[in-house]
Amino acid sequence: MLIYDIALTLIPEIGTIRGRRLIDVFGSAEEALKREPEEIEELTLIPRLALRNFATHRVFPEAEAELRFAEHHGIEVVPITSPRYPARLRECCDAPLVLYVKGNLDFNSDHWLSVVGTRKITSYGKSMCDALIGGLAPARPETIVVSGLAYGVDIAAHLAAMDNGLKTIAVLAHPLDRIYPECHGDHARRILAEGGALVSEFHSRHEMLPANFLRRNRIIAGLSTGTLVVESARRGGSLSTANYAFHYDRDVMAVPGRVGTPMSEGPNLLIQRNKAAMILESNDILETLNWDTPGKTSRREKARQPDLFETLPPAEKKIMEALADPRALSIDDLAVKTDLPSYTVSALLFTLELKNAVRMRPGNMAEIV
Repeated sequence: MLIYDIALTLIPEIGTIRGRRLIDVFGSAEEALKREPEEIEELTLIPRLALRNFATHRVFPEAEAELRFAEHHGIEVVPITSPRYPARLRECCDAPLVLYVKGNLDFNSDHWLSVVGTRKITSYGKSMCDALIGGLAPARPETIVVSGLAYGVDIAAHLAAMDNGLKTIAVLAHPLDRIYPECHGDHARRILAEGGALVSEFHSRHEMLPANFLRRNRIIAGLSTGTLVVESARRGGSLSTANYAFHYDRDVMAVPGRVGTPMSEGPNLLIQRNKAAMILESNDILETLNWDTPGKTSRREKARQPDLFETLPPAEKKIMEALADPRALSIDDLAVKTDLPSYTVSALLFTLELKNAVRMRPGNMAEIV
């Protein structure tokens, strides 16, 4: 029952990690909340002090009120155990136990891309958003664009998606009975009208706090196959989203910018530290995420093409197999993946480049042609 799922999120001492452990052990929030604290402590190692609200069930009146609130505002409550819950997000260890959703979108369809960046978007950032998302639309019209409805890159990404016929999702840092910033209310209504969705983990009485935005960022990263950073300062919320994506083992991509420009420092740093693939055009996104258009051979397929692969010596095959990774790899990365010395990798790459099997990119990054 949904009341138990909501109730579990309302117990202050039970966060997402402990809540997930309870559900994993007992199968559901309902089963967990019906157990005695002694049994829970024994099976989950959660301290009994954190379970004192289990015995009193003080949170149930609040959970009932939340259900009524959701029904009144047309909000769907999606617990982590529901088939409707986004499978990609469920893979993340700190995924929300409950999502509040407006909109009737399939959260488990393919081809989801998160786009994030600065609130202080420049004309360059706006044009790159438009060009990259606009280029994805004809190649992958089923693409879902995820962002946070904030000023700057977020709203530019949402609008570029809708203007090109793509559905988009806004992940909010507050309950769904309001929109922040208020001036984006019309855009939020358009998102819903055009088949998109609004998503939040925050119940109706949750305060608007700055920390909510950082919590929100992990959802943006967890929903998608990859995260694209368009413009960002060296420090900022969009880089936290990129870091979440990186630690979730999702693809991170970044649009490079002019050296010395403050809003290019974040993407340039990600690329420099090999935490993000460099994106210059929409085809780079398709290749990085292996979303290549029908009829076009993906990197993984190219790496195993019989007419090339089977004729290579074993060491060169090792390099090609390693480069099936969707991201370009540095010589050091390849040395680790192939267990070969860096100088050997460098020589093999030179040979493969002569065979037109591999190309080198700036920063000694290699990829399959």
